Amino acid sequence: MTTKRQIKCAVVVGRGDFSGYMAGTIGKDEPRIEFVEIARATEGDCISFTTGAQIHGAWFNWLFAGRPNLGAAVHAALIAHRYEAIYVTGEDVGLPLALLLRLRGWKGRLVCLAHRITRRRAKIFRLIGAGVFHRVITVSEAQASLMVALSGFPHERVRALYNWVDDRFFNPELVVRLDDVDFVACGAENRDYDVVKEAFFSLPNHVMRIFGHGFFGTGITSANDARGQLPNVVAMPRVSYDALRNYYGSAKAVIVPLNEVDYAAGVTGAIEAMACGCPVIATETVGIAEYMMQIDPRLRVPPGDADGMVRAIEAVNDSDAIVLSAWGRANREWIVAHCSLDNYVASICDEMLNVEGAN
Repeated sequence: MTTKRQIKCAVVVGRGDFSGYMAGTIGKDEPRIEFVEIARATEGDCISFTTGAQIHGAWFNWLFAGRPNLGAAVHAALIAHRYEAIYVTGEDVGLPLALLLRLRGWKGRLVCLAHRITRRRAKIFRLIGAGVFHRVITVSEAQASLMVALSGFPHERVRALYNWVDDRFFNPELVVRLDDVDFVACGAENRDYDVVKEAFFSLPNHVMRIFGHGFFGTGITSANDARGQLPNVVAMPRVSYDALRNYYGSAKAVIVPLNEVDYAAGVTGAIEAMACGCPVIATETVGIAEYMMQIDPRLRVPPGDADGMVRAIEAVNDSDAIVLSAWGRANREWIVAHCSLDNYVASICDEMLNVEGAN
């Protein structure tokens, strides 16, 4: 990257005090956080609703405690004059911040991660205007194309980067093998666990453990569905990151069952498992398809296809250790080449600090 002088930077996240992570006093046994690493690499500050409440006091907390994303945007806009480049972790904070920065006449570089482009959000981007954004980052080419098509932003304002994973943490060399781990499923957002339960109803001799925690609830379907509670489908409690890594690395395969969506739902769990050198069975949606190119076609399941899920599971069961190891190794190699956290951080830092790429 080319820099002529030190540029003052900040990262903005909805809520939380990440000073301990920045100082390295906490988080040592967890995966590294992308925005913390960006703040460290740019020698910047980490801004949130929480840090705003610490500065502005009771009135700020009263106004925004129930709307922390808006509070984070307001706080960042109030102190934006201190910074020349800002990275925002999502459009939920980035859109109101961009509007406030436009109203303030801020002329720095705003780099905004956008997880899911909908028509409504694209309309808001269009109304705010492309000129406020140095770059909008998506984690798939499909979402980047959708952003350009729906918002009218020029192609050069939108950049697709692969979603990051801390491949140093999710590393097969750190896995402690667990006994009697068959299949593991992970994630909560837009998961189709009905299909998986249907598949495992046909496979009573195999056990699936579901780690279905996330921002959107348990991710596990109701006990009142057609199959009810199956003895070989086990909802797991929340576990530590290193325990989750051990389950990933010990499973025959990690299953990522998805509804048909056009954004990268499921990508975090999929690439964590792949980084651990584990075979992955996943629903091949539009949103995640570009992360699955190196996965054997037998392990890619069309949306809503319970029979296809059964065939994928049987393909794993019928494969010997050499084949399973080769699948896992190919996954790990692809992740290191494309989804390494270090690569993502370097790309974002280049967007923020590269003077030649500035507006």
